[in-house]
Amino acid sequence: MIAIFSNQIDAVAYANKIHDYLKSNRPGYNAERWCIPEQSSDGTMWMVKAPVEHDNRIGNRIDNVVELTKAIAKTEPIPEVGRPLQSGKFYLHKGDVIKCQVSENRADAELINFPDKFKFFRDVKERLKWKEGEVVEPGWQRIHNDQPFEALKEHETDIKILPENKPDYWKAK
Repeated sequence: MIAIFSNQIDAVAYANKIHDYLKSNRPGYNAERWCIPEQSSDGTMWMVKAPVEHDNRIGNRIDNVVELTKAIAKTEPIPEVGRPLQSGKFYLHKGDVIKCQVSENRADAELINFPDKFKFFRDVKERLKWKEGEVVEPGWQRIHNDQPFEALKEHETDIKILPENKPDYWKAK
């Protein structure tokens, strides 16, 4: 597998997203990172190449058909420009799962430029490092300052709602 990006920031974000997913879903995955994006020889693009399958970074094999079925059950491709988006719905966009915050017709613009309308979404209940700008649901666990916490209500993580300071949003585990 190879993914091509116009800039290094997007390539690194994509590689990190795959790494986070593998850490959460593949038993035996033990890499510090999944891969390092490479710039093309002419400098016009960045490539993210999957490591070879026998590499220990992949971990134990899982059934990709089952994995894809689970993803499709929760998401659908982002509608074409001009078509309606539905608030609260999860969409696939450029390899990411995003949650729509506002019902409206899709504009001809990059979705990441509208954080008030679209939130990135990590659909994992296991313990992951807390990060700002993620939509979490009740029961999900995140680690902040080396302390595990469980979300008590759906919300978008924010620097103003740090787990240790908001017992109405987070419970220490």
